[in-house]
Amino acid sequence: MGMGKKMLSNYLYRDSIPLHTLKSLLDSSGNSWDLIPKGCKLGVKRDHATVPRIIKIDDSFMRLLGYYLAEGYARSKERSLYQIGLSSMEDDILKDMEQCITDVFGIVPGRSNHVLTISSRLVYHLFTGILGTGKGAKDKRIPSGLVSLPLNKIRHLLSAYFSGDGSVEKDRLHVTCSSVSRRLLQDIGLQLLRFGIFYRLKHERRPVGGAAKEFYDKKGESHVFDLYYLSIRSSYARRFAEEIGFVSMRKEAALNSVLSKEGTPRSIVSGDAILDEIKTVEPTRAEADYLYDIEVEDHHNFLINDFVVSANCDGDEDCVMLLMDGLLNFSRSYLPGKRGGWMDAPLVLTTRIDPKEIDKEAHNIDIMERYPLEFYEAAEHFATPKSVEDAMDMVAKHLGTASQYKSRFTHSTSDIAAGPSNSAYKTLGSMVEKLNVQLALARRIKAVDADDVAERVINSHFLPDMIGNLRAFSRQKVRCVKCGAKFRRPLLSDTCPRCHGRIILTVKEGSVKKYLDVSMRVADEYDISEYTRQRIELIGIEIKSLFESDKSRQMGLFDFM
Repeated sequence: MGMGKKMLSNYLYRDSIPLHTLKSLLDSSGNSWDLIPKGCKLGVKRDHATVPRIIKIDDSFMRLLGYYLAEGYARSKERSLYQIGLSSMEDDILKDMEQCITDVFGIVPGRSNHVLTISSRLVYHLFTGILGTGKGAKDKRIPSGLVSLPLNKIRHLLSAYFSGDGSVEKDRLHVTCSSVSRRLLQDIGLQLLRFGIFYRLKHERRPVGGAAKEFYDKKGESHVFDLYYLSIRSSYARRFAEEIGFVSMRKEAALNSVLSKEGTPRSIVSGDAILDEIKTVEPTRAEADYLYDIEVEDHHNFLINDFVVSANCDGDEDCVMLLMDGLLNFSRSYLPGKRGGWMDAPLVLTTRIDPKEIDKEAHNIDIMERYPLEFYEAAEHFATPKSVEDAMDMVAKHLGTASQYKSRFTHSTSDIAAGPSNSAYKTLGSMVEKLNVQLALARRIKAVDADDVAERVINSHFLPDMIGNLRAFSRQKVRCVKCGAKFRRPLLSDTCPRCHGRIILTVKEGSVKKYLDVSMRVADEYDISEYTRQRIELIGIEIKSLFESDKSRQMGLFDFM
């Protein structure tokens, strides 16, 4: 390990060992850090203060953290000064700060007037680096790793913080605190909400005073800073007194003296939420180029500024964009002159929907909880819908009445989106697989004619696809695989005239004939019309004549018999 006898005896004499040396010893002996006694302490070279190896997150630690957030600061000078300072003008608070430091770190802080100082590099890095509590007033935060601690621990942090930065009004039940760090007060407020304590956060810009004002006056400058206030009133201030309170005896006595002066809350409680009045709504121009709507599953809402519940737009933004599209990007000159060009054009924009004015298709929707026997008997004989219209209750029969906005269903559901989240059309791979499943389902349903389904699929999908691809193959362009150049017609040469690269077709043989075999198979298995059969045979002959060469076809003896 490169350690001499003198160095080893020095470690034993001082009863200390460098961390890297200790790790080497543990690794070489096959042991872990669990072998080290829990009572060992940590220290730094040229630093007389040592701290426990394990720091418990107990009541003293949480109060010390609260005191630091309210009245603490950190300062350092490279390799010479690492200090944590705490100050208070109240003796009982200063004594509790000192006791907390001793309980947590096992050291006695230095004291000068109303300031306690911890001179320790390890403690400095604990607060500023590991915990991330910040060095000065503007960058202080509650450590992110502690925000979910049980309330019986958080209450000690809050009690100590309010003992430093908090106050109580003299003639009414009103607890406040102030800070130049908005984020810190938001952290404090979030913890208050865990206790069921509602608060308000206010902001004002204030000119500096005292020694700071003299400093800026000498420089010929005027300085204004942002100050934030956290306010707890009425019944929530009473809950603060019951659940948290002050460590400061003076402030605790002041709080108890105004408990009888509880006012009526201005906010309205609704379940586990508070309905608060909105005083003003002001548009704010965003600094970002784009704004996004946050989507939250299940509840569709989220917190703004830690306690304001806001719902996502849920399609509202789509409505606004569609409306603006109709207002800004529309002109009658855009509409095609052919029949049907005006069907979906936004020629009329309305803020009120009259059920009588919507498409007639919506009037033909039935609103029945159960269908009559007459309906099923008509379905068994493939009757037309018009023949059973009198037996069905539909939307059209309720137009102009109060029930036109009501509906009934054969099957109740708690969610309009309930059901399969992914259809078989997406889970099945090829079109052949989808066709096989569709025909198998048609054979099982008595009300469905499987032969008719098979013929409809061939006429509406397979034949148009093969005819279209055959036409595209005969008119296709060719492309060079090397330079990407495209040519309108096949070239006389099989190489590119620009780069001499290989020329390939853009429409493949497989895309033309991919549905030919399955169409012929379906035509054999199902009773389709003779007309459809002949169409399949004719397209097969055309494909065969296009892709098979009579000259290169291998012939046998039977071809001449």
